[in-house]
Amino acid sequence: MFVISIAAFDAASSARGPFVPDTGIGAQGLLQLRVTSRHDGAHSFAQGHNERDAMGWYENRILPVLIDRGMRNEVMAEHRATTVPLASQTVLEVGLGSGLNIPYYTNKVDRLYGLEPSQDLLGKAALLADAAPFPVELLAAPAEDIPLENDSVDTVFSSWTLCSIPSLKVALKEMRRVLRPGGRFIFIEHGRAPDANVAKWQDRIAPVLRVLAGCSPNKKMDDLIVEAGFEVTQMEKSYLKGPKFISYHYIGQARSPLA
Repeated sequence: MFVISIAAFDAASSARGPFVPDTGIGAQGLLQLRVTSRHDGAHSFAQGHNERDAMGWYENRILPVLIDRGMRNEVMAEHRATTVPLASQTVLEVGLGSGLNIPYYTNKVDRLYGLEPSQDLLGKAALLADAAPFPVELLAAPAEDIPLENDSVDTVFSSWTLCSIPSLKVALKEMRRVLRPGGRFIFIEHGRAPDANVAKWQDRIAPVLRVLAGCSPNKKMDDLIVEAGFEVTQMEKSYLKGPKFISYHYIGQARSPLA
């Protein structure tokens, strides 16, 4: 059984609203609608509307397909097989995507919360969630506004996700908020390379990749994780197979402080 929580949110505002239950999807799941107020400014120019419509169409329809296809390769599958099974107890996966990690979780998991802002990708993930041997709740919400209580999960997991979060510092603090003291943050992320020439190209290409792929390849993940208050317990930094401007990886674990 799985639960889908669909949060309606404005990209410019993550104000929280109440969950309103609705049992309209039948016996296999409970559909919960989280409603937020939306205040769209007046736009007097048709061109502005057209540009927003085109960008919204790309972000909502095309980009999720590109992301899903981009996540399916042998290198990623190899690292999923070694990192995902480390998660245990109550787990929050940030950036669930189409659910490619779900089959790799083990019986050490009691419950999985899958956070993903794209409803198209969550629709794909629902099939894998329904087949999981543990309860899975799919949360359609941004990482900057996680709809979970403080200290409510034992493990936070993210893979190739942090680069796509617009307000990453806010999101990392949210992850720490929902993670119990002593809980683990397990991650495999790509980011800023240590080589000056590579980093220079990452900075140059970042604006283009943000638009086309929703990715900022130049974020220094280790520093950002520490700045959010996590204590890094294990970190491997190296290039994986692929172009250098997107293949430098940060793979490791961090802990939420006990006090």
